[in-house]
Formats: sequence, structure tokens, C-alpha cells
Amino acid sequence: MISLNKLKKFNLIILICLLLSVPMSTALASGQYAWTERTSADTRNWYAITSSDDGTKLAAVVDGGYIYTSTDSGATWTERASSEPRPWYSITSSADGVRLAAGTYGGFIYTSKDSGATWDERSAAGPRSWYSITSSDDGTKLAAVDADGYIYTSIDSGATWSARYSAGMPGWFSITSSADGTKLAAVAYGDYIYTSADSGATWTPQTSAGLKSWQSITSSSDGTKIAAVDFGGYIYTSIDSGATWTEQTFLDPGYWSSITSSDDGTKLAVVSGSGGVYTSVDSGSTWIEETSATSVDWYSITSSADGAKLAAVAYGGSVWTGVLVADTTAPTISSIATSTTQTTATVTWTTDEAATSTIDYGLTASYGTASSSLVATTSHSYTLTGLTAGTTYHFRISAWDSSQNLATSSDLTFLTAAADVVVTPTPAPTVAYATAVSVPTLSASEIQSIFGARPNTVPASTSTSTTVGNTNILPVSPSQFTRNLQLKSTGADVKALQLFLNSNGFVVSTIGAGSPGRETTYFGEATRRALIQFQSANRITPAIGYFGPVTRAVVNGWGGR
Repeated sequence: MISLNKLKKFNLIILICLLLSVPMSTALASGQYAWTERTSADTRNWYAITSSDDGTKLAAVVDGGYIYTSTDSGATWTERASSEPRPWYSITSSADGVRLAAGTYGGFIYTSKDSGATWDERSAAGPRSWYSITSSDDGTKLAAVDADGYIYTSIDSGATWSARYSAGMPGWFSITSSADGTKLAAVAYGDYIYTSADSGATWTPQTSAGLKSWQSITSSSDGTKIAAVDFGGYIYTSIDSGATWTEQTFLDPGYWSSITSSDDGTKLAVVSGSGGVYTSVDSGSTWIEETSATSVDWYSITSSADGAKLAAVAYGGSVWTGVLVADTTAPTISSIATSTTQTTATVTWTTDEAATSTIDYGLTASYGTASSSLVATTSHSYTLTGLTAGTTYHFRISAWDSSQNLATSSDLTFLTAAADVVVTPTPAPTVAYATAVSVPTLSASEIQSIFGARPNTVPASTSTSTTVGNTNILPVSPSQFTRNLQLKSTGADVKALQLFLNSNGFVVSTIGAGSPGRETTYFGEATRRALIQFQSANRITPAIGYFGPVTRAVVNGWGGR
């Protein structure tokens, strides 16, 4: 079997050859953590690092060197001479940083119960190729992987060990534990992710994540949230103890060396052998490049329980520590755009960092209605429904980041599409009405029979007006309006009718087509409404906006009042 140590070094050679051809994800922001190179640790072949829950106690191992510890968050370091130079490959810590366990490649596991001052060789565990080791919070339960063999567990701080044959013997690379040591997860290079819910007694291959070049794995303190990295691929996360997995494609594939998690699983940090350090505050959905950390051959990263303190080591480099800087900058909202129908409006916008958003909207700048909260992302889209056609709405966007910094846009508006014009057909006249208006023209005697005798009758040749009710009209002149008009009629006489109505106070429209000076040749709904007003004012029945013989007679005989 090829040594996993040789395999990793071979991969790093390939990595260096491909560096210039593999683009990394564009950084969204920088400076989420303030990074410091701890030069007191000197340049060494650092291989692994671990942290106490509060991040003050650190322990790191050197391939072919010693174990080093720090009690001031990495500011100063102590070489633990009792550890002796060995091919140290892995190290883990109890929550308080007092109990440590470290593994050598091709050798034994060693434990310390005094924060690394002294070490005990655990001959029951070895010699093997110990590639990764993990611990329960109290340091009593340990689990380690043999790169060329099985997974081993201990329930007495490493005094005795049990080989877990049910996990098989693929090329194990990394293992992680819940705080109580009950839930374990391990990855193998070119194999599946494996999980155990009984402290390693039995194991389940989680095939949904696929066969990949798994490099490192981490979990929340309760073991429900797990994150793993594929060397040369994507980062994968699970929220159900490994049963199902999500490929996090927000960050481009990278040569991931190590991944770590806060206790609640929301804050993740990952390092790449190609020189990148990336962090996430939303369980891996979005990532930020930590540009204040140098570009070196990163091998391992560790986190405090709250994720506020990080520490990473580079092979052939130094130890670096990162402290989370309080975020006081609100997201920037930009590229706001809208598209509407008669009853909906789709609003799109972007933010310069992952943000949760809402839209307030209404008929005025007081709004009155709010959308539901949208998921945290940088590219946003939301469709407002139940709107009124042809209506102007006011809206504003609110967006806040994971630190609850709030940004609000200015008051904006959109106009929904106008409603379709619906033409209501004119009801057919009743039989009695049809009989009354069926003749195309009216004689003087017929007008008298309909409207009554004319008071103060004068000879027709000298007559200037005729009274209908209280309205003076001129006698009918066939040279004026000569045909019936109704909805959808067109012609010059329609325009003349609109001109007549507008000139006598029965305005067709106040603006646009049909308004005074802008009369048209089309008989539309506005003309009909104005005609109904004229008919009602002059006691013409039925007042339904039909320009028939009776109404024509009145208009043709209008006295120009």
C-alpha cells in the first residue's frame, strides 16, 4: 500500500504545478478576522494544531520536531522537550486545554494531562500511521485513524484502545468527535464519509456524499452539523449528522487541507495548500477570503468554541492566529430593478455581502405591507403579488448581515401595468323603444306628438326655437346629424358630436383623446358617458348613451345656448 504521507506530498507537487491555472473564488470582503503571524513560533514544518474552547491554549506539532504549546492565544510558545523530535502528524485537546493527545506517523500515540508539559507513550496504540486524532470535551474519549489501517477508540484517555473493524481499512485521513464523544465522523481518501453514533462501535458509509478525495472533516459540538473538504474539489456540509450532504459551490474548488468549526456549527474556516484562508458565518453557504492572512502552504486550522479565535499552521512556515473583528458595516444595496404585470411586481437587487432582506411596500411612503424575510444571499429577487393594475406603489428594501447591521434603501416606486380596456356592448333597445326610434327622421308633427304642443307657436318660417320640456331646440335640419351613433361608431359626425358635447358642458374627457380641442372620430365609452349626461339633463329617455332619432332631433334643434 502506498503511504498516505507520500500520497499527500505527491498531491502537493501536483498542486504547485497547477497553481497558476486554477482560479480561486473572488473575495466578497476582507478583514473579517485580524491575522497575526506568530514569529516566536519560528518557521517549521508545522503539521497540525488544536485549541482549547476559549482559544487561549494552543498546541501544535512539527513533522520531525517537537510539540509546542501556548497559553496566551499564540503570542508566545513553549517547546515541549519531553515530546522529543518525532514525525508528529496529529494533535487534539480537551475543552480546557489540559488533556492533550498526539499521534506520530509510523509510531505511537502520546498523551498529556498537564497541557503538554509531560507526555506518556501509549504503547497499546501503535506503532501505526496515526494521521488524525480527536477528543471528547473532557479528554477521556479519544478516536484516531490509521492511514494504513483501522479506526481506533479509547474511553480512558488513551490508556487502552479498541480497533473498530466495522469501519474497514481505507486510507483514513481525518476524524472528528461530538463534545461527548458519542458521535464520530471520519473521511478516507478516495472513499466515502463514515459516521458512528455509538462512539465508534459501528460505522455507516454515507454514500450520498460520494466517493471523493476527502482530506479533512469537522463537526459541531452536538455532532449534527458536519463539514468536510474534498482535496481539489468543493466543501460539503450536512445538518443531519451526515445522512445527507450539500455541495457548497459558492467557493470555487480548492486544494483544501483542513477545516474547523465553532461549537454551534455556524462558523467554519478552511485552509488551502495553495495559500488561501476562507471563513463562513452561515454554515458554509457563503465564504469570505481572509486576505490579511498570508499565502503559504497551509496544513491545519483550529477554532475556539465560539469561532471568534482561529489558529492555523503552515508547512515550512509559521503559526498564524486570527481574531474576529466586530462587524459594524451594514451591507450595501445596489442594482435595484423592477418588472411589473397588472397584479405583480418582481424586485431584484444585490448586496455586497450575504444579507437577509425584506421589502416594505404600499400606496404611499408610509408603506403598510412587508414581505416575508428572504434567505441570506448576495443576489436577491422577490415577487410582490395581489397588486392593482395601473397603480403607483412605493417600496423600500431593508437588508441586514449576520452581525445585524441594517441597511435601508431610499423610497422608490414602480407602476403596475394598465388594465385591459373592456368594451361593454350597448344593450339592445326594448321593443317599445325600438318602435319609438325606428324611423330614421322625424317630421314636425311627429316631434309635436312626442314632446307636446309648442307654446307660443309662431309660423314655421319665422320660428327660431322649439321647446322640449324646459329646453329650447331648433327644428330638425336633415343637413346636420343624419344617422344613429353608438359605441364603436366612427366618422366625422362622431367628432362633431364630441365637439357639441364639449362645447355645451358635457365634457367627453378632460385630458387626452376626446378632450376639448382633441376630439376624435371614434365613439368610445367616454363619448357614451358624456351623451348620457346630456340625455339626463334634457329629460331624454331612455338615457343610455344611444344617439338615435330622439336625441338627434334635440341636438339638431339645439339653440346654441
